[in-house]
Amino acid sequence: MVSGQWFYVHIYQNIDPSATSSGSYITFYLPPIVQVASNFDINNDCRISWNTNSCSITFYRTSTYLQVTIQGNAAYLASNPNIFPYQTSKYIYLRNMYWPLASSTKTIYQIYMSLYASNVVNPVVYNAVKTVSAPDPS
Repeated sequence: MVSGQWFYVHIYQNIDPSATSSGSYITFYLPPIVQVASNFDINNDCRISWNTNSCSITFYRTSTYLQVTIQGNAAYLASNPNIFPYQTSKYIYLRNMYWPLASSTKTIYQIYMSLYASNVVNPVVYNAVKTVSAPDPS
């Protein structure tokens, strides 16, 4: 992916009506080869349902993954206290994060996701795994 391209994830929370509450958030575990651009702008490069200035985002890198945690910021949460309500579609958009080109389209990366019911201590966690193909080198 190059500068300006968006990586997005469509979330449709259909676990149960009480699965999320005020302060819900999501964490992605990306392959360690994913890089965050030095000019990453939290107000424009992370968006919840295409809203600018909506994210509170943290990055944590280890040798085996890049952890990206996305919550709504205070301004967004004032009018949207539950980011992932039951049976509602939400998109999370990220850009200025780079996935290296693979030598073939058969390169596959796994993305692990955890949806947290709220931002309280020891929240309920719902986990998922998504497999994505590498960007086409052409």
